[in-house]
Parts: sequence; C-alpha cells; structure tokens
Amino acid sequence: MKKILLYTLLLLFAFIEAKSQVCIGGTILFKEDFGGNLVEDPDHSTMAIPECGFVFKADGDPRGAGNYAIRKEGWYHGNWWTHMDDHTYPNDKTRGYLMQVDASATPGQFFKRQIDDLCAGVSLYFSVWAANSINQAYENQFQKASLSFVIEDINGNVLLTENTGLMPGTTNDNDWNQYGATFTVPLGQSSIIFKILNNGNSSSGNDLVLDDIEVRLCVPPTSVIISPNDTVCKNQTVTLEGQ
Repeated sequence: MKKILLYTLLLLFAFIEAKSQVCIGGTILFKEDFGGNLVEDPDHSTMAIPECGFVFKADGDPRGAGNYAIRKEGWYHGNWWTHMDDHTYPNDKTRGYLMQVDASATPGQFFKRQIDDLCAGVSLYFSVWAANSINQAYENQFQKASLSFVIEDINGNVLLTENTGLMPGTTNDNDWNQYGATFTVPLGQSSIIFKILNNGNSSSGNDLVLDDIEVRLCVPPTSVIISPNDTVCKNQTVTLEGQ
C-alpha cells in the first residue's frame, strides 16, 4: 500500500494553497539581487544596470543628483544617510550588492525587465525591497523617496501603475520595506514589461536603496483528488484531478 504517497501529495498542495494567498510561495519567474554574493567580490560593482536612466558610477560613489552605484553597503554620507546593509544578507557587509540612487528632480527609470511566455488570466506579483537612504532624524529636511511600478505591453501601452507613496526615513542598517503590486495578465498578452520609476520631484533628498526585485507567479489554491479512492497500490494506475 502507498497511503504515504497520498499523504505527501496532500501536504504538498496544502502548502501551495497556504502560500499562494499572499504570493509569498509563488513561483519566481525573475529575481535581481545585483550579485556580489561572494565575500571575495569587490565592495562595489563596475557593471551598470541595463536600461537604467540614471548615471552609473563605476567608482562606487553614488553621490550627486542623478547618479547611482551598485555596492555591498550603503555609502556613508554624513549622519543623514543610513549606512544600509544589503537586503539579501542582513548584518553582513561582506556579501551582496544593493543599488543606491541619488535620484534627481526629473522622473527617471531605475529598472526595466520584459517577462515573456505568460498565459492570460494568471496573476503575477511584482515586488522590490527598498528604503529611504535619509536617516529618520533628518527626514523632514529632505524630499522623501517615492517609486512607481509600471506594467506595459510590448507596444508601450500602460496596463497598470502603482505608487509606493513617500518612503519613511530609515532608523537602522536593515530598515528595508517591501513594496509590490499584483497584476493579472489580460487576454491577448503573452509578454509584459515591468518598470520601476523615480516618482520624486526634488534632488534635495530623494535618495534610496533597492534590492531583491522579484516577479512571482501567484498559483491559485489547488486540491488533488485521487480516483477512485485514497488507497494506492504498487503498479496501480491512478488519476490525479486538479481543481
């Protein structure tokens, strides 16, 4: 008898159902952590982000309106910038790159990615871990950072726009927040373009860090029925029905 098989299957699908409600356990279609995951990697990257609309600083210094750098830790810019840890490896400034931006007053594109081979009707969750670089003690003296998530079809037609609102000042090196948006792929679409944009309107402040950008497939709740009964014997043919 293989009753253990049925029990294992039920546990598996119960896990999928529980996780999919908030899409935490959804299948990852794409993830960008910016690399630098080895201790021996340099403290900053010399590789720019494709299609980023800001100026890449290969020397690792992101200061200056409209500049960004890819670093293992936030730049120490006096007391008003929090010295952030990488989100992927909290409390470890030897591994993992983050993207630090000294954004300008002009809206611009931080990140862009095309996701292909999608099925109409599926739900996707787009997310990023982000934080205001400005320390909370100084947040009222500077413009707070703000992001927009934009989903487009491949012809540039906007399908969804979501804003994060103003990000609060940070209080410690791991004061990250996750921001996200859920999107259902419409009929006739198999590819979409995901963008993260600067939504701030000032170069005084408007400084932020980004990490662990993800696109997840939100799997709907699933149950499994084994016909004709719940007992499976060796070499027996069974039918699995998904509902």
